[in-house]
Amino acid sequence: MSRIITFIDRATLQLENTAAEYEKVRSDNNLRLVFHQAGQGVVLVREALEVAKGHLQSKLSGVSENAKKPIKACEQKALLSKRMFGQVAQAPENARFVVYSKLLAQDGKRYMVEVLVQGMMNDVCELVEQCGLGEEMKDEIENLRDAVNDLKEMGTLVDSGERTTTFTNLGEGDQFNSTNGQQNNNTGAGNQLPGASFQERVIFGEQASDTQESKR
Repeated sequence: MSRIITFIDRATLQLENTAAEYEKVRSDNNLRLVFHQAGQGVVLVREALEVAKGHLQSKLSGVSENAKKPIKACEQKALLSKRMFGQVAQAPENARFVVYSKLLAQDGKRYMVEVLVQGMMNDVCELVEQCGLGEEMKDEIENLRDAVNDLKEMGTLVDSGERTTTFTNLGEGDQFNSTNGQQNNNTGAGNQLPGASFQERVIFGEQASDTQESKR
């Protein structure tokens, strides 16, 4: 029992470090929404592990040795996630999306943060099952599975190219999407261009001007 709790503590520490790296880019609107969803999911995983630890500390019976496998796998994915979030955070703000894309081109899609976070969520669900905590942690498991489905759905939209239909403001202030003509502006956070459709990646601001100049 004590060894499982030790593994949980190690994984929780890595998740805290991962969440700290994501926090550095939390308000960066240049990164995809699914990237931010994954970053927020790290906290959900950590909280579920803390709940599991509390139940295990008061559990009288032993825990299956099979429980070690998912928690160790979760720790490994947390380390990989910390690396990805950390390298993106170190890049200049206007280059983070490009840096992340290059990392994925180099390492492969299995290192996408949404894939890693989904994996951690599934690991925790398996841990709970192996520890016999399914009934006690019914709500946490439901939340994790819902989050996995949300990340899968958002990832599918990205793969199909539909990610360009949504612009999201995660920072402070208003985001203006029309220079001339009617301005349908949504104040605050959320979808900034409802109903809009683009066939390629669209860049606004200074970076867009630089891109146009390079094409001439």
